[in-house]
Amino acid sequence: MCRHGPSLTASSAASTTVPTPSGAPTFPANPMVTLNHAVAVAMVRGPRAGLDLLRALDDDDRLARHHRLDAVRAHLLEIADEEPSSARSPAGRRAGGMAH
Repeated sequence: MCRHGPSLTASSAASTTVPTPSGAPTFPANPMVTLNHAVAVAMVRGPRAGLDLLRALDDDDRLARHHRLDAVRAHLLEIADEEPSSARSPAGRRAGGMAH
């Protein structure tokens, strides 16, 4: 195990990949990669598209309650003009508390 957490072995990386558009290479299912991908998609296709991708991380124990997921979700909700509902959500409350 590396000092930053468990690493994917070659066999687990090969069997656990994130689907990409047809013909594009796949990459290991890593929650931080998925989080970064959601941000990139939101920048190109809009915050709703990024938020849709974040739903996959809600059930991933490695990142489900991580502050980065909360912050990205709160930011994308804010960009999508949904700040009032995000302030009521657990992610919005947790991310909002970090700003102070």
